[in-house]
Amino acid sequence: MAYTAKFKDELLECFDEDGTRMHPRYRSEVCSEGTRRWHGVADVWVVNRDGMILCTQRSPAKKVHPNKWQTLNGGHVKFEETFVDTAVKELYEELGIKTTAEKLLLIEKGKNEELKHIYEHYVFLFDGGLKDLKFLDDETIEAKWFAFDMYVKDKEKRPDKWCNGLSPENYLKITEWLKTQS
Repeated sequence: MAYTAKFKDELLECFDEDGTRMHPRYRSEVCSEGTRRWHGVADVWVVNRDGMILCTQRSPAKKVHPNKWQTLNGGHVKFEETFVDTAVKELYEELGIKTTAEKLLLIEKGKNEELKHIYEHYVFLFDGGLKDLKFLDDETIEAKWFAFDMYVKDKEKRPDKWCNGLSPENYLKITEWLKTQS
């Protein structure tokens, strides 16, 4: 089954412009040009104790940004799910990382006007290595650890190879949080 067909008819949590939950809608309606509606997206930055960021390469089968590298892993908030539950689920599906909501820290909330995303971005401290990752849903094909400065340099040098990012302000929040983790 192709990636796009796999998710076409999922019910997604929808919102009004102020972030109030509304009636759910099907992915095919919510994410299509011309009928786009506000919907939830939960994403996670995965970091290690040295402050390195886990960057992943998207599958060539992905409809949006195939083969591109990303700093965030996550997905759409399904009907009757919370943002944090979606983040936990997506970490497992995309990377094989099992965790709980209590181990995620909310870094930012916001809206993306162009995509009609109401989003929440979390961070997760991962004590494993690349060999511990399992790409269970065929959305991810590779992963690498990047120091923040190396990630910035690579994204500046090859912007066409990246599809989302990590701002210096959010990286600072992450490093401050890392100092509190024992």
